[in-house]
Amino acid sequence: MLVRDTRPALEMADAAIAMGEETTFFWALLAARIVKGCAVQATNPSDMDQVREAIKVLSESGGRAGLGLTFFLATLAEAYGRAERIEEGLKTAADGLQLVQQSGERSWEAELYRVRGELLLKGDPSDPAKARAALESAIEIAREQGAKSFELRATTSLARLLDGQSERTEARAMLADI
Repeated sequence: MLVRDTRPALEMADAAIAMGEETTFFWALLAARIVKGCAVQATNPSDMDQVREAIKVLSESGGRAGLGLTFFLATLAEAYGRAERIEEGLKTAADGLQLVQQSGERSWEAELYRVRGELLLKGDPSDPAKARAALESAIEIAREQGAKSFELRATTSLARLLDGQSERTEARAMLADI
């Protein structure tokens, strides 16, 4: 799902679901259902039931099964944005950021801030200050973690925001740096 190619994501998710059902490997089964739900949702933005249900089961299971939950929350928050359900997306991103603080699992923190910034901008394009702050946080966190792909994603989002404000020179310079 990270490369936004739904066909292979669906194929791999279906294979993982079959394996998870055969082996009763709980985490892999839920993760595959979330990935499949996100791939389906990418083509049908209103279809999020499978993703929400799998995330709910995963979050309620606690312990090691909760590993990767921040990734799935970031993915769901972004899906809400595609479906124009901004408030639900912002709440989901906030839940993910709260989980980062509680668990210390920071691998998807930058992506959660990037998604938050995108949602804030989509929700109120006339007031980009909060969106910009979230995107700048995403870039800073990604840099601290040495996570170039997240840094590029967040920088691209910020460059789009700046381009929309006729600050193309700054947007180009940021992208050139990364």
